[in-house]
Amino acid sequence: MAGVGLLFGPMLVGVLLNMILYGAVVTQMYAYYQRFADDPTWIRYFMLYLFIVGFGNVVVKCGIIFEPLVIQYGTVAAVTMSPKRECSRF
Repeated sequence: MAGVGLLFGPMLVGVLLNMILYGAVVTQMYAYYQRFADDPTWIRYFMLYLFIVGFGNVVVKCGIIFEPLVIQYGTVAAVTMSPKRECSRF
């Protein structure tokens, strides 16, 4: 299992950076809704849509990295099966 770090290390770093950047998006969304309350309704709903899609992105990426590193920890299946291929079953 020496290749686990090389296999999942970059993916884990990417997911962590994605979560950090999502935190910045949360802060920006809060500031937007506080400062620009008089924007047209369609723009405000579009911003909310983008926020929800970003949240879905974070959830899916966390699920993709959670399965091999936590659920299948220490098994051969964790390093032989791609997380993306496993996710496509659903």
